[in-house]
Amino acid sequence: KTILELVKTHSGKKIGEIFAAYSETGGDLSYKSFQRRISKLKEAKFINAEKSVSEDGNTTLVHYDAHRKLTEF
Repeated sequence: KTILELVKTHSGKKIGEIFAAYSETGGDLSYKSFQRRISKLKEAKFINAEKSVSEDGNTTLVHYDAHRKLTEF
C-alpha cells in the first residue's frame, strides 16, 4: 500500500527515483524486493511499468494506472 501511494505521487518516474523516495520515508526493503513488489503491482494491473533502454542503461518507468474499471475487480 505504501509503495502504491509512492507510485501515485511519483508517477512517470524511474524505479530508482521511486525507490529513493521509499528509502527516505523509512522503507526497509532492499532494492530487489522493491522491484518484486512493483512487478506484483503491475501483474495486478494497479500500475504500468515499461522498460526503457537508453545510452545511460536500462531502467523501468513506472506509471500509476488511474483508469481501472470497476469490472476489472
